[in-house]
Amino acid sequence: RNNPLLVQANLSEEVLEMDDTSDVIWRNHTFHGYSPSGTVSRAPLVYANYGRPQDFEALRKAGVSVQGCVVIVRYGKCFRGLKVMNAQERGALAVIIYSDPANDGFQQGTVYPNGPWRPSFGVQRGSVQFNSKCAGDPLRADSRYGEKTVNDICGVSSYTELIP
Repeated sequence: RNNPLLVQANLSEEVLEMDDTSDVIWRNHTFHGYSPSGTVSRAPLVYANYGRPQDFEALRKAGVSVQGCVVIVRYGKCFRGLKVMNAQERGALAVIIYSDPANDGFQQGTVYPNGPWRPSFGVQRGSVQFNSKCAGDPLRADSRYGEKTVNDICGVSSYTELIP
């Protein structure tokens, strides 16, 4: 329990003086929808490229398991919810998704507000819902499904079971 904190992510984007929309309450909401909060005090880190099935298969073939690990993946190639689902199905404890500046950011060109690319302090926001299993609000199953549960329809009984 006395493990030192190795990394503390900055969960707030910088305020841009020339952009009034950058200084609103929502700028500090840097989380993924349907993802629980969590703290992992000690676990191995495994890089899984884009978090696609073929990326995890390459790890498996190389003898690398993500069971009990924190998986690091980059945005792109597939929906972020699939990245989390793929890691969770393989026993990961948590997933860190980052924007690779080589793909989406300041290494591509001029950054916002002077250009279209994400600045180094920018974050992505969105859901990590398992949309391929159940789009929309999974806790409000449509009555047309009769007696089926959210687990029957969406593959999870509640989003509190998901990994952070």
